[in-house]
Amino acid sequence: GHTLRRYDLEARSLRRDMHNRVEQATRAAVRKLEQLAYRDSLTGLGNRQFLDEHLEHLVNAAIASDTDLLCVLIDVDNFKQVNDQLGHAAGDELLTLLGELIRTSVRPEDVACRLGGDEFVLFMQGASLQRAYQFTEQLRRLFVQQAKLRFPSDPLPGLSIGVADLNQDQCDTASQLLARADEQLYRVKRAGKNMTCGANTCPL
Repeated sequence: GHTLRRYDLEARSLRRDMHNRVEQATRAAVRKLEQLAYRDSLTGLGNRQFLDEHLEHLVNAAIASDTDLLCVLIDVDNFKQVNDQLGHAAGDELLTLLGELIRTSVRPEDVACRLGGDEFVLFMQGASLQRAYQFTEQLRRLFVQQAKLRFPSDPLPGLSIGVADLNQDQCDTASQLLARADEQLYRVKRAGKNMTCGANTCPL
């Protein structure tokens, strides 16, 4: 019994240590975003350089601590039509709007980046798929409401969103996680756009 209690204490200590490592990795990543070199100048979110340098570390830390990590891939629907009909300045304003909505909606521990063009990505540590789905649907509704008022192109802008779950989708690397989110995003595109799709949360 003494040995079992000792093993239990050691296991708890190990779990706490792993959890602390994940929190430290996330805090370090967020601190890096304070440096202008890692910020997207248009949206204020992280840029592709930040993602390339820190994503693998965040994923490895989540795997080591058995903490789930969700990848939310966001693409603006009908962005080309906004540029063509209203001008590139309007297109930039539309991306700025989306950046503001993401930045003011995410949790402190979430990491949000602009991949480039009209594509964005968000990593949600320890969140459930249901939580991610609620977040993305709220984001999508807010974006559509604002875009309809400010950017009256035809067709109107919307958001196609794909969600991948590190554990449920059995991803071992950052590239696998991104690829799985990309697959879900293109399911949305093929089905008509402007919705969210992920494992067990896809309305298709």
